[in-house]
Amino acid sequence: MGDVVRIAPNEPVSVTQQAAKHIYLAQEVNLELFVQVGYDALDTGDGGTSGETNPVRHREIPRQLAPAFSRKNLRAKEAAIHQHIDFFVQRMKDLGKEEKGAELQRWTDWLALDLSADITYSREMGQMRDMKDSVLLSATLKLNFFVMVSQITRKFRFLSPLMYLTMPPSVWFAMPRLIKMNTQDVKTRIKRRGKTEHLDYFEQLIPPRTESKSTI
Repeated sequence: MGDVVRIAPNEPVSVTQQAAKHIYLAQEVNLELFVQVGYDALDTGDGGTSGETNPVRHREIPRQLAPAFSRKNLRAKEAAIHQHIDFFVQRMKDLGKEEKGAELQRWTDWLALDLSADITYSREMGQMRDMKDSVLLSATLKLNFFVMVSQITRKFRFLSPLMYLTMPPSVWFAMPRLIKMNTQDVKTRIKRRGKTEHLDYFEQLIPPRTESKSTI
């Protein structure tokens, strides 16, 4: 047995730390030779910002996104982050006084999505306020088994037809609504460029239009 063992199609396992370095950090002309994709990546042809498999584009994406994750940019979001966390802590204190208490997993799910939606594109989900799952969260939580099976089918292609059978019917029926909501949210956010209460990551990707000064 060598330092690298192939346990499935496209699935090597490194025995030593040096072998892992040679596989995952290998570069040629400053381009990665083995680009990893996320555990939740689907075979849709678009791996997103973190799972781009084209090494040239994979190199350019971090350069474009780097300013959005700078220390200065993070400080601009501190107030929004503290607002969500403070609200979460206060709700835990209030519910902790009651006999029923609080279901921590559900509340942390609400906190995570409320916070991420706000600092990503200033979208107010209001799940902690309303104490209710949004349509997006409800559908996402039902896809855990589907995501797991999709990972298996990426290694064993003959099982691919089984992947979509694991998606709950309720999610299939909710898909048109989710796609419509997402499209509308993006359009609304584009119209709000430069007019949000706090800086978000969307502002970095699509900054406000700058008025061109007339030279006449």
